[in-house]
Amino acid sequence: MLMSKHLFYLILMLVGGILVVGTGLGQYVEDSVDVGGAWVGGMVYNSRADVVYGNCQYTNGIFFAISCSTNQVIARFNMPWPREAAYDSIDNKTYVAFQSGDEDSVLVVDGVTHSRLRAIPLDWAIYPVWDPVSNRLYVSCGENNSVGVIDCRTDSVICHIPVGAYPLKMHLNTRHHKLYVQNYDEGSVSIVDLQTNQVIRTIPLGSEPQSGYYCEWAEKYYCGTSDRVHVVDDIADTVTTRIDLPGGSWSMSANRSQELLFAGIEDGVSYHALYTIDTKSDSVVSVLPIRRGPQELWWSSVTDRLYCANYDGWVTVIAGDGTHILGTMPVNSSPFVFACSPVHQRLYVGHLNCSKVYVIRDTASAICETGPAPGHRSETLRALPNPFVRSVTIRFKNMRSGANSIGVYSAAGVLVRQLAVGTNDIAFGQVEWNGKDENGWAVPAGTYVIVAGRQRTAVVKAK
Repeated sequence: MLMSKHLFYLILMLVGGILVVGTGLGQYVEDSVDVGGAWVGGMVYNSRADVVYGNCQYTNGIFFAISCSTNQVIARFNMPWPREAAYDSIDNKTYVAFQSGDEDSVLVVDGVTHSRLRAIPLDWAIYPVWDPVSNRLYVSCGENNSVGVIDCRTDSVICHIPVGAYPLKMHLNTRHHKLYVQNYDEGSVSIVDLQTNQVIRTIPLGSEPQSGYYCEWAEKYYCGTSDRVHVVDDIADTVTTRIDLPGGSWSMSANRSQELLFAGIEDGVSYHALYTIDTKSDSVVSVLPIRRGPQELWWSSVTDRLYCANYDGWVTVIAGDGTHILGTMPVNSSPFVFACSPVHQRLYVGHLNCSKVYVIRDTASAICETGPAPGHRSETLRALPNPFVRSVTIRFKNMRSGANSIGVYSAAGVLVRQLAVGTNDIAFGQVEWNGKDENGWAVPAGTYVIVAGRQRTAVVKAK
């Protein structure tokens, strides 16, 4: 049996929406959804259907789907010992690692009907990561000391990659097409070349890896252990810096716009803090005492807010530079994992000791969100066609907010492309996006958020 901190981790996603002026801080608990069981983990977002998936592991063994437009459970079925999950936006499928008796498998869930398609036998399957470049699923296989590779077109296992002892969490290097595999029992990280599915190097850490984050802009991988953060250069594949900590780093997130890395620190007894690290110099720039047990961190690129799920039953809202707390929101016992709908600007919080998923609105300070019903287009900002395959035309009106460009954001909270639209105070215009990022690479299928001043709309890239 795996401990809870080894199981339910997921980096979560950008938010978007239509905004109108309101009052208050802007972040608030909007709703709660009873999903039928406790120990909620493995939460992922289906960008095609605007649905959040999750599972309840230690109670009834439940897989559930929540509609982000209604905050209602629209599908639910029993499954034995579900673990982590990953969403494939190309084929519109979700993969859930699970255990049934003495056998382990990966369940394939249809993204339209939210029902089971098939189970792929894979011994000791724990943590799946989907690679949109190769359209393959990589799954850490604990006691087999390997990573299983699944072809998502055929849902078949094509090979196993031998790594270190008891691989657990994994993180994708989107810039140089590598995978970082944290070997828990060995206290090491294996770096896998995803072009060849071969291990480039295994780096000893000295203690068990607990968290990780790949910073694309810095070309570095950060791996947290019980007493430090190890900084791995993703070109040389070597540790360049070690940042000492007073406790273990159980969670990480990052602020891309300010090139900052956040690490939630605790010593298991009394010390709980948020460490903010400058990724240019790899130095700690601020330390912020926070509530007990920073289990999960998630940064919103739209509101520049950092969310921290604290084990004592609160979600803390922190300024985007990590220097001060803006507010706290009571949820329920042991919040542990986040997922987010970029269309409705809603953050979903799963709990270890509660059967309810809490829904938080992520809005800018003194602003609250309203908007058209799902499927309706904004009258002032439109994307046509939607969904699109190769290119989409973005039409806008009355963009008088001082902006002279339109931003395209991924569902992971990353600025994908800036599109120039001319001078300020534009009454009407249009610009085309060719579905490529700033480096000229075609982006994978999925939901993207178009931001023009204070106007926002979602667009789906079909394939």
